[in-house]
Amino acid sequence: MQNLSEPKLVKAILSNLLAKDMGIEEKELKKMSTYRKTIDLSEVILPYVKFQTPELKKTLLKFNSLKVDGTNLKGSFKHKVMYRGLEFSFALGGIHGAKRGIYEAGEGMVIKSFDVKSYYPNLCIRNKWSPAHFDADIFCKRYEWFYDERLKYPKSNPLNYLYKIILNAAFGLSNDNHSFLMDSLLTMKITCNGQLLLVMLMEQLCESIPGVRPLMINTDGGEIIFPEEYVPLYEKICKEWEEMTNLILEFDEYEKLIIFDVNNYIGIFAGEEIPLQKAMEMYKKDFPKPLITQHKGVTYNHPIKLKGRFEIDKALHKNRSYRIKPIAIYNYFIHGLDPKSTILKNTDIYNFCAGIRAKGEWKVVQTCLEDGTMYNSNTQKTVRYFRSNKGCKLVKRKSIILEEDKYLNKKLVKKKGERDISEIKVESDRYLEQVAIKVDDSIPFEDYNLSYKFYYQLVRDEIYNVEPPVTQQNLFE
Repeated sequence: MQNLSEPKLVKAILSNLLAKDMGIEEKELKKMSTYRKTIDLSEVILPYVKFQTPELKKTLLKFNSLKVDGTNLKGSFKHKVMYRGLEFSFALGGIHGAKRGIYEAGEGMVIKSFDVKSYYPNLCIRNKWSPAHFDADIFCKRYEWFYDERLKYPKSNPLNYLYKIILNAAFGLSNDNHSFLMDSLLTMKITCNGQLLLVMLMEQLCESIPGVRPLMINTDGGEIIFPEEYVPLYEKICKEWEEMTNLILEFDEYEKLIIFDVNNYIGIFAGEEIPLQKAMEMYKKDFPKPLITQHKGVTYNHPIKLKGRFEIDKALHKNRSYRIKPIAIYNYFIHGLDPKSTILKNTDIYNFCAGIRAKGEWKVVQTCLEDGTMYNSNTQKTVRYFRSNKGCKLVKRKSIILEEDKYLNKKLVKKKGERDISEIKVESDRYLEQVAIKVDDSIPFEDYNLSYKFYYQLVRDEIYNVEPPVTQQNLFE
């Protein structure tokens, strides 16, 4: 079990427990599935889904008019609508939308964040939805058991994560042709209602609260900014939505949001009062440095949320390339530090490294120029490298013998039996790559001869994406 991938782990646990619940053999359960040829979305959407504004009323009509192919839901629907300056993008996997920029609370304004607790799982549980080949009471009872078990453990406990991936499995496995949960009607019930109910809440808030601006909306929540005096009205609307849907909302409050898009942003939460001594210890040992403020003799710690490519210490399975970039961006937006200063003061070569992995028939090759002569040399399939003023260009190369003639624009370019070579530059810019598969920690840092201009540009472009320069002056000059 410990060696299984997440999807296989989920299937193993669910199939075992559901078979016991149903009193059948596990191998019998694994053969079960329901296939749908056509799904009429008008029969999927909950009856209390309603909108007030013309643009969102049209969106609901569009959903109700759709009939999708139940055997292939991929790309079954895509729809975009502009609402109060925020573009909602509806799609099979969920809704997304974000208004790029920097937003601050204060001066009578608050930034509120709402998320639906275990949204997709609870849509199933509360509405008694299940694959058609299962008894809904049995399926939802087991599903709710997983939900209740997860609540017993903090997020830091691995069991919490295990129960989370099992709970979130229904959406993915209900659209998996090789899964015993296969029923594309369940997929559409979850994803269509999930999006529409969330937009319904966003619209109720925006149409009821004067001076409100929607900032973000994603699969299970959203963020808005509005005058502080309307917080009681905000809470009332959210409570009414919870009662109508039988779902639970969780809330946060930001002091500042730095938004690139819905998957990549930095959030600074409202300050939490802490003892001065604890704040000093945190600032001394924590990395990155926390945001500590003082007001009228009281010390506050402001928790920071780093999302997507702004994360500094990512999970092992994520791309950790160029860690110096999120470090410099964090220091700039959180502590107001010059990005150039962060880059120049950092002497850990690993923070400047990136990685590439070649799969299958692809290889990583170094194309180098030495004494006026160009040559190629192979390296290993998984390569760590940094950007340097000396080095080579890394290329992914695949060399195969053609099994049939190759044509380009209907013209024969190579015949069957000839060798065909494909190449892709690992980095398409003019800066060189220095392979660093093995790093000698005794080498003086300056000997790496880093291409600082590359790293400056890497950070500058990201910052300017969120905060365009008002003048031609460069942050790094």
